[in-house]
Amino acid sequence: MKPKVIQVIPSFRMGGAEALVKNYLLAFGNKECNHEAFVVGDRCGYPFEQILLDAGVKITFLGELYKKSRIPGKIGHIITAFRWRTAVRFFFKKAKPNVVHCHLNVGQMIVPALRELTAAKLFYTVHSDPDKYWSGDKNSKEVKSVKKLLSHNDITFFALHSDSVSKIRNYFGENIKIEVLHNAVDIAAFSPDAEKRLAYRKELNVDDDTVVIGHVGRFFEPKNHEFLVDAFSAFHKKCEKSHLVLVGDGDLRKRIEEKVKALSLEDNVSFLGNRLDISNLLSAFDVFLFPSLWEGLPLTLIEAQAAGLPCFVSDTVTKAIDCSNLMTYLSLGMGAEKWAEHILSYEKKSIEYNGLFEYDIHTVIERLMNAYGVRE
Repeated sequence: MKPKVIQVIPSFRMGGAEALVKNYLLAFGNKECNHEAFVVGDRCGYPFEQILLDAGVKITFLGELYKKSRIPGKIGHIITAFRWRTAVRFFFKKAKPNVVHCHLNVGQMIVPALRELTAAKLFYTVHSDPDKYWSGDKNSKEVKSVKKLLSHNDITFFALHSDSVSKIRNYFGENIKIEVLHNAVDIAAFSPDAEKRLAYRKELNVDDDTVVIGHVGRFFEPKNHEFLVDAFSAFHKKCEKSHLVLVGDGDLRKRIEEKVKALSLEDNVSFLGNRLDISNLLSAFDVFLFPSLWEGLPLTLIEAQAAGLPCFVSDTVTKAIDCSNLMTYLSLGMGAEKWAEHILSYEKKSIEYNGLFEYDIHTVIERLMNAYGVRE
């Protein structure tokens, strides 16, 4: 019988970790193992959900395995908690997985199934800076839950880069098992394409000689959209034939739209929302701007480099993502004006890659299969 591998994740909204798990599920197939997903939340109709379901990937949604209590107040909350915990135990008891791979703070959601997981290999990917994940009281429940899992079963932690290893040990001890496993991208899909460039620039209504600066990321604090718009505004004053493309959605989008309007840049900035055609859309860009306050290991920068785009990145982003001579790291402290000057003075050069294909989906899946024990 083929081994069963379950990826556990809070949801399949449009995000880096969610995209990674989607890539895993699509790349694995079911030739060597039965590979499925367990979402510890509700079915939300996100695009990634539909892509996976259309591909025949099995997804179980915890929200469909129990009914929330209609009793108001504390009693109703207790009843609901009892029901979802029972549902988690029953799911894993019936599924009998050989491998359980956790993503994005789901440890506290699978603790109720401790006894049902004693025979499974457990894996836990840390998708961001551990101190942003777990410091303070914000996610103390997750740390306690993972420690409880560790007391009953070995866990192999996956760090996205070597800089995170010591931080993860600070939370769970020196003797835990940790491997560095890069994020995965289908590198070939992001190769620059002249026809796609023409088609997508036509969609954006920009001329061929317009400098298109792009960004892909959720509209929330770490992505630093405020600074991003300021940098573009400064650049646009120096280069009027320029256009900013913002791909993604999130709670802060309206605020950024208002900022763009206040700067009278509405005709020079496109808000595209969530897109599933990123690999094609990047062909329309000339520059990739990424001034994040903090990151784990952002897939979008691997994709941008694979697309051959000069990338201007805040120096808070790990150097582990630097796989080419396309990366320029800049301090946020130097200000938006200086960032604009660096973009303006950038000179094209022959692209040289160094380690990019370590992030290719096929390379990463091979390593993952070996870690799971699916391939010996």
